[in-house]
Amino acid sequence: MAYRTEKKNTASDLKEKLKLSPSGTYFFFGEEEYLKEYYAGEVKKLLDKDMADLNYNRIYAGDVSKQTFEDIIDDLSVPPIMSDYRVTLVRGLEVLKLREGDIHLLEKLVETATGGNILIILCSADEYVIDSKTRYGKIPAYLKENTFYMECEKQSEAKLLPWVDRHFGAEGIRIADINSRRLISLCNGNMTVLDSEIKKLCAYCKREKTDEVTRRLIDDMVSDRAEFDLYDMGNCIMSSDKAAAMRIYYSLKRRQTPVMVILSGIERAISNSMILESAASERISPDRVEKATGMKTWQQQKVYRGKIPQKTYAAAMEICLECDIKLKSTKTDEDVVCETMIIKLLELFSPGK
Repeated sequence: MAYRTEKKNTASDLKEKLKLSPSGTYFFFGEEEYLKEYYAGEVKKLLDKDMADLNYNRIYAGDVSKQTFEDIIDDLSVPPIMSDYRVTLVRGLEVLKLREGDIHLLEKLVETATGGNILIILCSADEYVIDSKTRYGKIPAYLKENTFYMECEKQSEAKLLPWVDRHFGAEGIRIADINSRRLISLCNGNMTVLDSEIKKLCAYCKREKTDEVTRRLIDDMVSDRAEFDLYDMGNCIMSSDKAAAMRIYYSLKRRQTPVMVILSGIERAISNSMILESAASERISPDRVEKATGMKTWQQQKVYRGKIPQKTYAAAMEICLECDIKLKSTKTDEDVVCETMIIKLLELFSPGK
């Protein structure tokens, strides 16, 4: 049986549309936030610079109520002012929360973006999650058919290497591919983080009057982004913030972070918190903690400090150990084991426990 491959819009398709027929609705979604912002900026370039302030509006949609759609439609009804185009950028519109019976609200919104009016709907990774259940639903089907529907996926290392090289090259700074790979790895392939770290490294090179980024410079100045996220998830668990913890967990899963890496990250966050609680009670300095444990300053600063009883920490480590054993000794679904562990930890750290 032959399967039809679904065509995806690309940067080239966007360039072509902006050249030939710019009006209409653009729907940007996916894991890579940097690309969404970049492509929205490319659309905005259609505006005359002198009239840009009058023809560009940003709206944050707090919900998917009828009133929210009417407010956006009212804005789209304003014609361009002394310009060929007018752009409305909408964030926070979680269209998948629309009931199927209310899809007409989305249809009317998209139909209003005509005659020089351009609508950009920009969804964060958590606001528009397409899976096997939602991929072929009425709303995604409508958006694919009636908007410039573009998924901004996390980029591969092969695509990021020339992008990193161009950014450094524009500042007259060299970087070897092996060092670019190291930088990409530390930033977990996140283009927003990479952009920030590249700017930081360029500023340092200019200040020190050097024209090359070395491995040592990267290791001294760039922290491991994946480790940051894992610390944040561990801290959310210890503060009993279920929504935030699960949001980070699912983001890590979408980035294909191995379950054992997630487990070890949570263990490390909890154990480091336990160590610093003890160190604080003994009035041990951060320098001594680093010498004794190897815990760097940024790690100590990110550690959750909630005056948690030592017995709770011990119980948490037991839950992590139980998960570790199950992952290594049974054929149970890894995701189920990991999610069960997170839920148990959230219950353990919940107030009153």
